[in-house]
Amino acid sequence: MAWLWAVGAVIASVMRRGAGALAGPRLPVGRKHGLLALSSALAALAVTGATSSFALPAPDASSKAPVSGPAPSTGVPAGTKPAGERLVKTGKDVVTGSTTTANPGDAIQWTVSYTNPDGSPTSTSITDVIQGGPGSTPQTQTFVPGSLKVPPGFTAQWSTDGGSSFGTEDAGRATNAVRAVNPQAPSPATAQAAVLPPPFNPVTQQTGGDGWVPILHTATVNGVETPQIWNIYHEAHSADGAAVVCTEVRTSKGCTSPTGEARTWPQAMNSSVAEALKGDLRTNFSPTYVQSGSKLYYPAYLGRSPSPIGVGCLDLQAQQSCGFTALTTANAVIGVVQAPNGKIYAASGTGAVLCFDPGAGAACGTFDIGLPTVMRGGLTVVDDRVFVTAGGAVGCFDSARGAVCEGWTSPRSGPAALGIYPHHDADGKKTGVCVTDSSSVDVACWDIQGSAIADPPGLQTLLSMNGRALAAAPLTFQAPNGHTQSLFPSWAQGGTAYCYDWTTRSPCAGFGNIGPGAANFPSIGNGNNMLYGFAYDEQCSYALGHMGYLFSIDPVTGSTPCLRVAAKMKVDPSQSYCDGQDGHVKSYSKVSLGGIDPKTVRFADSSVAVKDSSGKTLGTFPFDPASRTADISSIPTTVGPITVTTRVALETTSSFTETNQPQVIVSWDGDAPQMCFRTEPVSDCAVTSVHNQATLVTGSLAPVASNRVSFHVAPSEGCLPKAEVVKEVCTSTDKAACGKDGAGPWASSTTVPWGGTAYWRITVTNTGPVAITGATLNDQQEASCVKAAGAFDLAVGKSTHFFCSTSKITKDTTNTVTASFVPADSLPGTKPITTAPSSATAKSTPNPSPSPTGDPGSTGGGGNHQPDNDPPGNNGALARTGTTIGLCLLVAAALLGGGLLVRTAARRSRSTG
Repeated sequence: MAWLWAVGAVIASVMRRGAGALAGPRLPVGRKHGLLALSSALAALAVTGATSSFALPAPDASSKAPVSGPAPSTGVPAGTKPAGERLVKTGKDVVTGSTTTANPGDAIQWTVSYTNPDGSPTSTSITDVIQGGPGSTPQTQTFVPGSLKVPPGFTAQWSTDGGSSFGTEDAGRATNAVRAVNPQAPSPATAQAAVLPPPFNPVTQQTGGDGWVPILHTATVNGVETPQIWNIYHEAHSADGAAVVCTEVRTSKGCTSPTGEARTWPQAMNSSVAEALKGDLRTNFSPTYVQSGSKLYYPAYLGRSPSPIGVGCLDLQAQQSCGFTALTTANAVIGVVQAPNGKIYAASGTGAVLCFDPGAGAACGTFDIGLPTVMRGGLTVVDDRVFVTAGGAVGCFDSARGAVCEGWTSPRSGPAALGIYPHHDADGKKTGVCVTDSSSVDVACWDIQGSAIADPPGLQTLLSMNGRALAAAPLTFQAPNGHTQSLFPSWAQGGTAYCYDWTTRSPCAGFGNIGPGAANFPSIGNGNNMLYGFAYDEQCSYALGHMGYLFSIDPVTGSTPCLRVAAKMKVDPSQSYCDGQDGHVKSYSKVSLGGIDPKTVRFADSSVAVKDSSGKTLGTFPFDPASRTADISSIPTTVGPITVTTRVALETTSSFTETNQPQVIVSWDGDAPQMCFRTEPVSDCAVTSVHNQATLVTGSLAPVASNRVSFHVAPSEGCLPKAEVVKEVCTSTDKAACGKDGAGPWASSTTVPWGGTAYWRITVTNTGPVAITGATLNDQQEASCVKAAGAFDLAVGKSTHFFCSTSKITKDTTNTVTASFVPADSLPGTKPITTAPSSATAKSTPNPSPSPTGDPGSTGGGGNHQPDNDPPGNNGALARTGTTIGLCLLVAAALLGGGLLVRTAARRSRSTG
């Protein structure tokens, strides 16, 4: 066909030179351009005709196009309500970090980020049904046990029935849905919330025995810190030893078990069997206690006196006895207190001091300090000295020296008292001890060295203002105003609390309703409450007495109930994120109150204290009455976790109802909190993708759906498609045997006559474990073979044949073929798998009549290419040229027309010249 290109070039050259090159002067510019355009068009027509006669046929429209896998979907299924930014789901391969493809054996971590834009706390449930999880047909993925992580305040739940029901125990690989539930999720979501307990309601402990001193303890119930008040009946003479009562501060109800189940109170005290229904231990009339972690040590004895006496143990967290250590045998036991050396001390009815080592769980000595035989009394500690009052005498034991205190070789005489308490100076330092007569309320005091000192100014007057009545040892604490104060219980007028301020050396200012520093409580048991003792939690005092009433007292005013409430929580924003990334938290923000009428809060008297993990105070922050928040943004986020104690002073309790529970909300600026879990794609060649989507339910609103995330599961080596390709050439001289589905024979080589046709057969066999889709052939020598195959699928173990041919073989021709395909559902851009090549050779016989060129008109082994074994025909071609007669006529017409145009243009040029 080179001569056709030459003709076109000649015509173009003539037009560029103009008609003058052939016959006279040049044409005008406009005419020249017109002729040039015409000649170019004619040349193009000739060339187009030439090339079109050699073009491959267009692909069959019915041929199957190559298949590539779908890109991961993030769309929300039709019919669901999208969550927008309220619920966003992502996933990643935990090994490679890919967010689109999971490699064989790798787990996928699913992360659900949520927000609560509602502006108020609301019940929130985030549910993620594991699509293709256990129970699905087919199953495509399996939950990884232990992988579910939820933010603080949420409860993790697992389901094995697709989300119809949930439990709080990890169901392991049987899990097919997970959920995070928070009955009061804060707003914003970047926050932790704690219940603000209501003021403590008075409780009548229907226990069959009278109370003594309230014992404060914070237990962990289902992972939540829960303030409790414990009490052991003094004397505890009940036949079954049931003498222990626990009350939850937040509910004013009996404590639940550590796992939240209801319990019956009182419980028994036992010497050895922790969970016996009946107890064998008793305690004395005026006990004191030692708390060490969750363990409470108390004075105890077995049965009636005389009997073994010593120290009993209660585990307040486990809510069961933790043993009894007998120290001696006597008719009474008094105590107990703990000295700086860690030892616990009691006194026996003989007046001796008894030592107990809690670390060793054993006695550590008995010491005589000269006290008389007694039944009632009390102990207190000042520095290393243990002071004991018993039977109208006061003695001192030096725990550091293990002997009688210097200056106290003989006991001091004083009033018969139920207890003894430290004397304080104006700075709050302990400088001695005092006792108060249990009936006459006479006060007597001594310094550390044993010298008598004056009674604290006004104390005697205060304690006797309502007449003489039984009085026990006081509770001494640092009041909200920073003063050291003591609260004295009394039976006067049915029950009176006296408050003495050691800092001002006078009755507490502002305290009382019956006189300066004196308060009674007519609303509690109609005024008949007969107080024995108090406890203090930095907010309120709690009172307990002979009649079993437990109630709260405002430490500043003496009123009941105490309208000061507090919430304490550990805040660690990092625990709200589980994707393993840093930088989620930008800064701490503020502390606010939720679900409470601001008109019922005295913001000016409310504050927030923040401590680090070591207990160091990082700051105390006031509430801004205008914004009703406390700004804690100055706390660096590098400090964590922090403990936030929020103290709130109330005007009324109207915000605390059965249907509304106020909250303290500590917020930070940062990313949306997360729920995370992991799954592993099932090891099955049929599993090529996994999908997941979460739903969110807040309050009574309709569920909303997250975006849907899909992962392509890359096939393992054993799941890759495989194929074998065999190319053969027909050795028969019978065309019918060499055509489509012909019998051949077929071999790797044959000899064909010079200028003859080679007939090829290509066999593709699926030798792999999975079906092949969208496969194509690669044949550089014979395009008709590629066309014959198109794009084809092949089932496992199946074979298919394709037939094609090469005509005009004039030399030995080797034809090589491969097949290429990608695994099903592959991502765009996946590199195809290519089989090993296969070749067949058609050898040509010598040219029987050599031409000058030795070539019958084709190169590369053949001219016409025939797919599907269609035998080559003449089709109007010139012999041994491959050029059609129609094409030659078209070119001749083009040349003739061009010549006529040139001659006409030349004549016009001469006539106008």
